[in-house]
Amino acid sequence: MDRPGAEIALVVLCVPLICGATLWLWHLARNSLQGRLLIIALWLVLAAMSLISGPPFLIVMGCAAMMMGMLFWAVHTTPWR
Repeated sequence: MDRPGAEIALVVLCVPLICGATLWLWHLARNSLQGRLLIIALWLVLAAMSLISGPPFLIVMGCAAMMMGMLFWAVHTTPWR
């Protein structure tokens, strides 16, 4: 990408979409272990595709993985749960 803010725009636009879609699918598969394993497999395929594609998409997938990790950590470590 030649434009200076293109990577930032990709991160700002794509990370919420990726994480939102994952959380929505996770909610739909709430009582199905097979469904949740399929979502994890799709996440890993998306991560592999971003590794092959190169730097801008690698940054997006890395940010999405960090955001999901922080979200799951926050949900599972809160005392009000």
